[in-house]
Amino acid sequence: MMWSYKFAFFISYLYMFLFIFIFIALGTWSSSFGSGFESIGGPSFAGGGFILFILVGSIGWSYQWSVASAGSSALRREMMMGTLESVFQTPTSLITIVTSYTLFGMFNGTVQMLLYVAAGYVFFDVTFAGSWLYGVVMLLLSVLMMFGLNLFFSGLNIHIKEIGSIIPLLQMCSLFLCEVYIPLSMLPQAMQTVARLLPFYYAINSLRSVLSSEATFAVFVHNFLLMSALAGGSLIIGFLFFHYTVNKAKDNGNLSYY
Repeated sequence: MMWSYKFAFFISYLYMFLFIFIFIALGTWSSSFGSGFESIGGPSFAGGGFILFILVGSIGWSYQWSVASAGSSALRREMMMGTLESVFQTPTSLITIVTSYTLFGMFNGTVQMLLYVAAGYVFFDVTFAGSWLYGVVMLLLSVLMMFGLNLFFSGLNIHIKEIGSIIPLLQMCSLFLCEVYIPLSMLPQAMQTVARLLPFYYAINSLRSVLSSEATFAVFVHNFLLMSALAGGSLIIGFLFFHYTVNKAKDNGNLSYY
C-alpha cells in the first residue's frame, strides 16, 4: 500500500516535469518555425516572442488545472474507499476538506510555475516586462475561479458518481483554445468564438496582459474587474451546486455509493 502511494506521488511529479519538457522543447524548436513566430504575442512581447508567449500560457494553464482537479479527485477517492460518510461524522466540514485538497493542488501549481520561470530564464534568458504584483493578483483570482469549478466537479462526483473524462477534456480544450501554445488569431473563426466562451481564456489572457511591457494600472484594473466577476460567479455557482448535491445524496442515502 505504501509503495502505491509513493508511486502515485512520483507519477504526479513526473507529469509536472513532462509539461516543463514540452515548454523547453517548443522553445528550442521555435527557431525552426519561421520568422513569423518571432512576433507572436504582439509588440508587447517583443524580445520574448514565441518563447515568452508559451511561458506565460504554460504558467496560467498549469496553475489553473492544478487547482481545478485537486478537490474533486480527492473526493472521488474518498467515495471509492467508502470513507466519505466517516468524514461527515467529523467536526470538519466537507467544504473545508475540499479546500484543503485544493490548497495542496495550489502548492503543486506553485512548484510547477517556479519551474517554468526557472526554465525560461536558464534556457532562454526570458524575463517578464510587466508587474509581478499584478501577475500574482491575476493568479490568485484564477485560483478562486477554478476553486468554484472544483466545487462544481466535486458536486458532480457526488451526484453521478463517475464524471469520466470531463476534466481531461476541458483541460485539452483549454490547452489548444485558450492561447497556451497557439495564439487565438491563428485559429479558425469558429474556434475563436468557442474560445471566447471559455473562462479559462480570459484567465490566461489577463495574466498575459499584466506581464507584458504594456501593463499599465488601467490595464490591471480592467483585468482585475473581469477576473473578479468570473471568480465571483464561479464561486457562487460552485458553492450552490455543491451544497445541493451533498444534501440530495444525504436524502437518497447514496453518499458513499460508487
